[in-house]
Amino acid sequence: MMKAKPKVGDIFSIPLDDARCAYGQVFLKDHATFPLYVAIFRPAFPSADVPDLDAICLSEIALVGATADARIYHGIWLIVGNRAPGLSRLPRPYFKVERDGAAVIEDFDGTVLRAATPEDVRKYDNRWSRAPMGFEAAIKAIHGVAEWQAGYDRLTFEHAVEQSE
Repeated sequence: MMKAKPKVGDIFSIPLDDARCAYGQVFLKDHATFPLYVAIFRPAFPSADVPDLDAICLSEIALVGATADARIYHGIWLIVGNRAPGLSRLPRPYFKVERDGAAVIEDFDGTVLRAATPEDVRKYDNRWSRAPMGFEAAIKAIHGVAEWQAGYDRLTFEHAVEQSE
């Protein structure tokens, strides 16, 4: 069996239950600081047929973040098409990281901007990624298939926007 290798713009389905699925899209791949950066769209769709891809891409983003391609590679998240991602919709969070024993603030692309202040250390996340299963569990929780866990908060679009300020 041929293993899927996602490309920028690929739209993939995420099973929610026997009747519905959600969709995500690869926004960036092999970026300076992570292998994949994906957006998971909020709506649930009947899994019997693929909705209009443009409608998927224009829908509200629920989750966003760095992850690996394991669920796509193994055919659990199926690639259903490709569209140019709306990169202008993508929050570009800042991160706190440690460099040479000191906390610094990096931009989304990994460029060090400045030494971190105590306020920065409280506000910004460490640079992170989440296993694909984390994104799947979070979108299932949004649709009432599972319980929301506090650890999913970091995956939300709103959190990424806050970390971009």
